[in-house]
Amino acid sequence: MIRAVLFDMDGVLTDTERSGCQMMRTALARQGYSITEDQFISLVGTSMEETNRRLLEWLPGVSTDQFATDWKDATFEYVHTYGVPVKPHAAEVLDQLRAEGYLLGLCTNNVKSVVMEYLTLLGWEHKFDTIITAEMVQRRKPDPDTYLAAAQALQCAPDECAGVEDSPSGLLAVAAAGMYCVRIPDLIDTSHVPASSIHLTLDTLAQLPDALRRQS
Repeated sequence: MIRAVLFDMDGVLTDTERSGCQMMRTALARQGYSITEDQFISLVGTSMEETNRRLLEWLPGVSTDQFATDWKDATFEYVHTYGVPVKPHAAEVLDQLRAEGYLLGLCTNNVKSVVMEYLTLLGWEHKFDTIITAEMVQRRKPDPDTYLAAAQALQCAPDECAGVEDSPSGLLAVAAAGMYCVRIPDLIDTSHVPASSIHLTLDTLAQLPDALRRQS
């Protein structure tokens, strides 16, 4: 029986993967660098450590510390100007699942300062029973640590949790944690993720409450 629903943030609840690519482009341009669209897409869902590793491979000489600062500055400028873009039905689904008695967790590779800025701007600070960000675990997605930390915080066994993801690294993390794995595709292709890792694929968040009810 599923007791807890654990959500990725970018690309699942917030529609920030597209704007995130724009922010990465802006940050790199401040150092005079650029990467291809395919390279940008390949960074979606990865940790900052993996992003830095790939940037140094593609752009010898780039300052990853400066990139991180410029990316965060550009991100804050964007969301304070335009707001945090959200996925359709995200707030309603969170409220509905809460009303139905599920525990809710947020499990993200993003950094705490950005995560909390998003949640504050959206008024979502109190929608989650636990929030696990990049700094809180030793290994980020695709390792399972983020999801296992959330399950522990909620006092749930992994098989009592559903993880909702859009990226290959996230889906692999949910599967490695031994949780019920829900895929809602977004920007990045997940067709190469083993079918055995994914229990359910949905088109939109709006379908999630009914789908979870059928698993009870």
